[in-house]
Amino acid sequence: MNYVKIITNRYKNLLVDKAFMTLYYQFIEMLETVGSMLLNLFYSLRCLVMGELDRAKFLEQASRFGVDSLPISLLMVSITGMIIAIQVSLEMVKQGAGDYVGMLVALSII
Repeated sequence: MNYVKIITNRYKNLLVDKAFMTLYYQFIEMLETVGSMLLNLFYSLRCLVMGELDRAKFLEQASRFGVDSLPISLLMVSITGMIIAIQVSLEMVKQGAGDYVGMLVALSII
């Protein structure tokens, strides 16, 4: 008997099973996430249509996720722009397009 082939086949099947189960669990998790997002959307629309919207809480949440998050958002955009400029500038200078680095960074930030 060729034990190497038997062990190799069992090992391959085990890897395929693990990969399939991993993909299966990730797919199920994605479906649960999409389902909960849809439920939240329908609940929000129902509250909006029925007039059950608490204006104070709405304004607090809008402020928290809008204006109050602006400093960290601007910081992240600035750092990303610096990284893009560092990565691209040397090659653009070699190619003779060093004057366009600023424009490229501005476009990438937008």
